[in-house]
Amino acid sequence: MTAVSQSVGKRESGVALAIVIFVLLALVGLGHTALYVASQEWLIARAAADRTGVRHAAEGAAALLAATWETRRYRWLGQLEAVPGASGRLENGFRYETWVRRVGRELYLIESTGFAEPAGVRVQVGRVVWALDPVARLAALPAALTSGGEVIIEDQAQVDGERVALPPPGWAGPPCDSLGAVSDSLYPTGRTAGLAVSAETAVAAPPGGVQGAPSILKLGDIPAVALGPVDVERLVALAERRAAGSTFPSAVVAGETCDTRAPLNWGAPGDPLGPCGTYFPLVAGDGDLTLVGGEGQGVLVVDGDLEIRGDARYAGIVLVRGRLVLGDSAFITGFALADRGATLGGNARLEASACAALQALARSEDLQRAFRIPEGNWIPLFF
Repeated sequence: MTAVSQSVGKRESGVALAIVIFVLLALVGLGHTALYVASQEWLIARAAADRTGVRHAAEGAAALLAATWETRRYRWLGQLEAVPGASGRLENGFRYETWVRRVGRELYLIESTGFAEPAGVRVQVGRVVWALDPVARLAALPAALTSGGEVIIEDQAQVDGERVALPPPGWAGPPCDSLGAVSDSLYPTGRTAGLAVSAETAVAAPPGGVQGAPSILKLGDIPAVALGPVDVERLVALAERRAAGSTFPSAVVAGETCDTRAPLNWGAPGDPLGPCGTYFPLVAGDGDLTLVGGEGQGVLVVDGDLEIRGDARYAGIVLVRGRLVLGDSAFITGFALADRGATLGGNARLEASACAALQALARSEDLQRAFRIPEGNWIPLFF
């Protein structure tokens, strides 16, 4: 082999070695690149999974707070004032915090934040809920009786808005003393309208059959038979206490304790300082309902006609999707709304009472909850 051949062979070997080294470096580089891309894709997927998990944690915490809502705790918040709710850590390591902020008279924003640590993922969502405010609901009632249909008052029956700021019979003292300032602010003259109807609605009443300021209030639009956005259908579904057909409610006391499990125990308006004097249930009638006597208090919702006769007595709020009929010596103290009109006869009496209405709205346990607005929607506050 000549010197030239040896020289050419060495050059070819050097070039081959350089190519091999270049290829190896390229493969290593591609491997590192692929590893980097894969790791970045894993991190992105992990971050997306964390974000989804954190969002679910935040939404779940807000839903739990809404489900265990206690309006009494938040009713005294000022406008845009907030208080902390529940906080904790889930088994998967995600953490959550909740706050409740009042954004309107009866509107609240549940703010919920989920965290994934140490990834630093943070998601905040919100849900607007409606919660009943007794004073706001009372202010929305235009008269002792609001009727969407014909009103007939006969015999000695009467609808009275003149005593709205006074305690109901037998309620003088503690049941109403603390509500005096509220009554005075809503009814500075101590009176409200006796009857509210549309301009086209027929009213037949003898002289003195309707008392109030004014006695009859003509409205362009009659308020719906509801409590704010909560209509009769939802109220009936919400109520734990049900009634149907003819019934005779009466307070039930076991020893010195009010037996709230007794089906016909609707509270004791005749004994406001007794064991059942502070019991104001939400009672629902799935269809037509007749009270043949007895007594009750709270919020009575009837998805049909309601007839009250005998010496039956009811204190609070009465919502009737059908027609309201009072006869004999039946007595309602509070406020009533009847979608299809009302008939009062005999010595029946419907007397406006701010105290009875406020007590019913504030003390009814079934109404101390939150209602979502709008239904099912979450608000992403920030990410």
